[in-house]
Amino acid sequence: MAGHETVFVGWESFAILAALISVFASVLLLMFSKVFQFPQFQQVAKVEIVYAASTVFLVLVIIGVVKGGENMLVGIASEMFSASYGIPLPGTLVTAGGQPATLIDITKLYMEPAITCSRKIINMLYVISIPSEAIASVYLEIFMSEHASGFGFKILVERINNATQALQFFVFSYYVIVHILNFINHYALFFVGVGVVLRAFPPTRGAGAYIIAFAIGMYLVFPMTYILATSMTLPYVKPAIMDTGGNVGAVTYESGPGFTSNVVCTLPNLGDMQYCGFTTAGKMFEIKSWMSLHRSKIKDFLGIDPTSPFNISTDSSLTGVLRHITITICFIPLVAMVLVLTFVLSTSNLFGGNIPEIGRGLVKFL
Repeated sequence: MAGHETVFVGWESFAILAALISVFASVLLLMFSKVFQFPQFQQVAKVEIVYAASTVFLVLVIIGVVKGGENMLVGIASEMFSASYGIPLPGTLVTAGGQPATLIDITKLYMEPAITCSRKIINMLYVISIPSEAIASVYLEIFMSEHASGFGFKILVERINNATQALQFFVFSYYVIVHILNFINHYALFFVGVGVVLRAFPPTRGAGAYIIAFAIGMYLVFPMTYILATSMTLPYVKPAIMDTGGNVGAVTYESGPGFTSNVVCTLPNLGDMQYCGFTTAGKMFEIKSWMSLHRSKIKDFLGIDPTSPFNISTDSSLTGVLRHITITICFIPLVAMVLVLTFVLSTSNLFGGNIPEIGRGLVKFL
């Protein structure tokens, strides 16, 4: 409940006030219809009073569900994260600003290990690409002999380039998702109040109900679905090189913008390659010995297996991370969004909306 309060304080009061204003407006309409003897308006006013009273009741139910339900779900999600990664958690999760954690904060915490490991892998690929690109670009013509080239390293270079592009795409997708989650964390409950205001008027009643359902779905259903799905799939997709450190304080809760994870990524130790000056002419002749020294580490890390089809091993460290981040960043958010839309379709009628009518009205308007 902390995220939105930094921007909009008292969304509950705003929603209740909007509902009470709709009741007051309906009562005024009934009074004027009786004073001026308009039977048709009296019937309309009575219907609107019923809708306004139901809006007040609905707002009270939403406040109770959001406040009580979120606190309960945050406790469950915290225990699930602790069990999934084997990390003891403090009594109460707080963000960097000292605010109590929301479901969306824990959702971002689930994403952090894979992204942190991906950043380290990108740095490692940069180190490996320096000598690999240099060797692959070698081409020597020898008099009365076959030419000498680094064509055999093209496979390695191509593997590095493909992995780097894939990881950069996933990291970019992660930032997009996190910014969307931050927006939801701060503004979702404000849009509940906006939906209540729209629901108070007959022309916008369906749209208001839809906004209420969508805001609650994105604030509660989406993060909880993501946490449940990730917890169930994590034992099967978590790569061997990723370790959160067990009980040695692998997660820091009070540093950085929100949550940060000190993930232990057991990458191969290739030395301080970036400081060896392999891009200079004087060091070029040392590349061969360096590649020979770390050949097995590089092959295992990149998953280059000459005995398998296409020379790609499915058990490599890099393949495991790509599998994990694909599930975490691409697949599970899609599943969570499908359930959110299902929730919206099921509850918008409960809130007084009719999605088919909204769609037909939008088509007529266009």
